[in-house]
Amino acid sequence: MASPPDYRGKLRLLIMHVLEKGPKHGYAIMKELEKLIGHSPGAGAVYPQLRYLWSKGYVVFKEGVREGKKVKEYALTRKGIEYLDSRAEELQHVLKLLEGLRELKDLGQKRIWESFKELLEIMPYLPDEGKAQVREAIDSFVSEINRIILEYRRRKR
Repeated sequence: MASPPDYRGKLRLLIMHVLEKGPKHGYAIMKELEKLIGHSPGAGAVYPQLRYLWSKGYVVFKEGVREGKKVKEYALTRKGIEYLDSRAEELQHVLKLLEGLRELKDLGQKRIWESFKELLEIMPYLPDEGKAQVREAIDSFVSEINRIILEYRRRKR
């Protein structure tokens, strides 16, 4: 099973996309990213990116108090908007990949992953015959997925 697209290299772009809709504090940014990605990248990933974007002049922040806590609200600058506009095609590609990942999840990715985890646990104990069956099942799965992809691409032309 292929791993999900590596969004980490595109996280800055996704943060800027979230801020394009208006100013947000860090937690709200993470919640929006969670909707886009399917899980929250977490503070350890988001805040360093926000600092980087600030250092490049793509975002500004203002400090305030919300519900008795100090918060920083981040917003795109004109420079940030221009940068995001210049990367619009790349952003759309990343958003389409994430949409595909969410749809795959709805189609049963979780069941595949759960079976795969169970298989990993028993793999060291499987006899050669069992391992051959696993290889056959994987080959069959990959062949069927590739057939579907090829059929779609033929229709698309």
